[in-house]
Amino acid sequence: MIRLADHLIIAPVVLPLLAGAVMLALGGERRRNVNAALNVATTFALVAISIALLRAADAAASGVTGVYRLGDWPAPFAIVLVVDRLAALMLLLTSLLAAAAVVFSLARWHRVGVLFHPLFQFLLMGITVRSSPAICSICSFSSKSCLRLRMDWRCTAPDPPESWPGCITS
Repeated sequence: MIRLADHLIIAPVVLPLLAGAVMLALGGERRRNVNAALNVATTFALVAISIALLRAADAAASGVTGVYRLGDWPAPFAIVLVVDRLAALMLLLTSLLAAAAVVFSLARWHRVGVLFHPLFQFLLMGITVRSSPAICSICSFSSKSCLRLRMDWRCTAPDPPESWPGCITS
């Protein structure tokens, strides 16, 4: 049986993507207050998800919360999302800064552009993927190397942990 907590690893990427798409569908100028409320709610939900992932990483014995293979594809084509303590901490830092920025923007800056709120969510989606060194990895088995969005010691270590599928040594 699949639990909802197993899919919490993908939530920091999917939540801002869905919120931005909903905001675009709602329209820009006419629904500015609805977009602002959805932006704030989504950003604070991201803070809550980050705290939950950090607690889960702290509770895990190895410090690795889980490994999420997108689409459950086989090894040569796998995109693996991994959350450990560092990734969860960086995600929490990113989401806290985003929450502060979105609250500050409500004073006046959100009226500058019609599509401010959806673009903020799309930007937040990209930053959460990029700011966490272990949250997104693209592993290629044909070249016997593991390329990450950021350089990560786990893939180049002589003994990568068994719980890291996709990281192999050359």
